[in-house]
Amino acid sequence: MTRGLTRVWMAATMALLAVAAPGAAAGAEAVAAAGVLESQWRVEAGAGYAAADAFTGWGLSLHAGRVQGRYTMFGFAVDSTKLHAARTDATGAETDQGFRSTLWAGFFRGQLPTRFVTPYAELALGYTGIHGKEGLALPCDYQGGPNGAVAVGASAQPVYGVAIGLRAGLRLASTSAQCAVARAGSDGGLVVKSLAMTVAYHW
Repeated sequence: MTRGLTRVWMAATMALLAVAAPGAAAGAEAVAAAGVLESQWRVEAGAGYAAADAFTGWGLSLHAGRVQGRYTMFGFAVDSTKLHAARTDATGAETDQGFRSTLWAGFFRGQLPTRFVTPYAELALGYTGIHGKEGLALPCDYQGGPNGAVAVGASAQPVYGVAIGLRAGLRLASTSAQCAVARAGSDGGLVVKSLAMTVAYHW
């Protein structure tokens, strides 16, 4: 009698393990995946075209931060844009001016991962520095100060750990300006519109 009950208990235990083991393994994999998502770090570089009023140029950017869960990312960003304009002012004089505008900022990104593409929106707040001023008969002296930026973009992951994408952004090139002749954007409100390709690595 006892031997029969023992066999029944052994059979029931084996059946229970056969059913529970796959579920436990799947649960462990899900927990591990969640841990990876919660501790994922990302570095992203971008390069592309920029324009602000009569100025045109190119820009470089670097974002580094942490992906928190699946839908948010926060970190530090540097966005540097080289701008140049050659034009005729209101008096008929030819002017040639160039400068570099660099934003150092903390950023927050909201993203929506899908199977193939991850679209996102971003807000950055920090400080803009103006440097590398050059040109002849400079019509305006642009200055830096507290500043911010907004951007939208999307990225795709062709291989694990690497993502490529496209990013569009808006920010002020400077926060103030002193101009000899009043002109559009003479108060410093030159809005930089940028379009860039991005490459990111995450781990």
